[in-house]
Amino acid sequence: MSTNPYAPPKAAVADVVPAEDVGLPFFAVSKKKLVIMSIATGTLYQLVWFYSNWRQIQRRGEIAAPFMRTLFAPFFCYALFSRVRRYRKELPSGRLQAGLLALGWLATTLGGAFLSLFYDGDVRSLAIALYVVSLFLSHASVLFMLPVQNAAETINRVEAPDHDPNDRFTVWNWIWGVFFGFLAVANIAIVLATF
Repeated sequence: MSTNPYAPPKAAVADVVPAEDVGLPFFAVSKKKLVIMSIATGTLYQLVWFYSNWRQIQRRGEIAAPFMRTLFAPFFCYALFSRVRRYRKELPSGRLQAGLLALGWLATTLGGAFLSLFYDGDVRSLAIALYVVSLFLSHASVLFMLPVQNAAETINRVEAPDHDPNDRFTVWNWIWGVFFGFLAVANIAIVLATF
């Protein structure tokens, strides 16, 4: 037996996969941060959420095409919601109403976009009412993502109990939020100034 502590091992040593390469099953973000960032960025953060979830699925070795599925999120939102539901059926996430949540997300997202087409800068009260309703609808779409994120958080906690819950706002979050928040306030100010 060798007593040299600096000698290389004689037995085969398996490589250890770094923890950051293993990844979580789904994108980790707190529900509070999801809502605030979605509203502050005019729902653009929802695309980040879709992309990040599809990227996590791709990292698990599944075919996902994150960019394309995010670009066509209305066609693939049910597929994502359903994957969260099916991932661990024995958990409460297995009871997720993926179809109803996808339908709600689609209705609010597409309904808000459709109603915004009718606002042409006219100062009539009907045009402004349609504009306000379209803003409300499109921003309300995040409410249908919250149960999905809650289910994803449950799965992530079981799979990796010590993972970072992503509940702090980074510098980039603040930059995006302030920039798009400024644009939203400026847009509303312009609408109100024409009234």
